[in-house]
Amino acid sequence: MKLLQELHNLILEKYIGSVTSNIEISIKFDIKKTSHATDQFTRTGIKGYNESPISNSELLEFLNISKSKITEKIASQEIIDGSKFVLKSNDWEMACPIIAKQRGDFKWEMLVLTVFRESPENPFRVGKNQLILWV
Repeated sequence: MKLLQELHNLILEKYIGSVTSNIEISIKFDIKKTSHATDQFTRTGIKGYNESPISNSELLEFLNISKSKITEKIASQEIIDGSKFVLKSNDWEMACPIIAKQRGDFKWEMLVLTVFRESPENPFRVGKNQLILWV
């Protein structure tokens, strides 16, 4: 029985490695910016909010360091096609809601809905039972 468990773990690790190396991130808001999307790069008038803009390169780096966590959730089927989840990080002061779209056996697209400078004073609010991945 222990041999079967070890074999299962080895196959799961190989699957996670395969998905990690093939995951693709697509930032849709960069293609067409509405006034609402533009407003999300920085916000003013919120007490204690970090008003420094979130650049596309910062967002891409944030998503790239999140790949392994996203991959683990795909492998465990906590993220499936159409899943909505939120990436959060205190170190990056960022929250980013995402919709995952499966485009093939090992190809996924991450649709970024918005970005938010998160802080203890101004947390990004999530839905009840929302999947949150801390980065």
